[in-house]
Amino acid sequence: MEDLLSLANELMKDDNYKKTNYTEIPDGTYKAIIESIALKESQTGNTYVNFTLVITDGEFSERKLFVNRFLTEGAIKITVSQIMNLIKTCGYELEGDMFTDYETMVNCLQSLIGQEITVTKKTKGDFANYTMVGGAE
Repeated sequence: MEDLLSLANELMKDDNYKKTNYTEIPDGTYKAIIESIALKESQTGNTYVNFTLVITDGEFSERKLFVNRFLTEGAIKITVSQIMNLIKTCGYELEGDMFTDYETMVNCLQSLIGQEITVTKKTKGDFANYTMVGGAE
């Protein structure tokens, strides 16, 4: 904890925290590894699958991307299609019982952790869309 305190003191000195440069990851295609997959609930009560990815190459190497796939009534069909595509492109076979319920689906997705994928980010307005496919191009 002492390191955290030292860091905080350094950042507070002369308002250095305001000068810390955080660069948004721009639109583009990146090689990444799936670090974790979890079922979560938003503040508004919507259930979603969170994919935590770590970029493995280029200027943004080691930066994390958080890709959420919502399981709302309006998004469920596209979300399940995207997840099925990711499973297939990572070299796994699809099985119907993988999709018995949300918890089962996320438990089955755990086998994707550590997989190298290609993720593409495209921003339209304030919304960033991510496409994930298995393998790195």
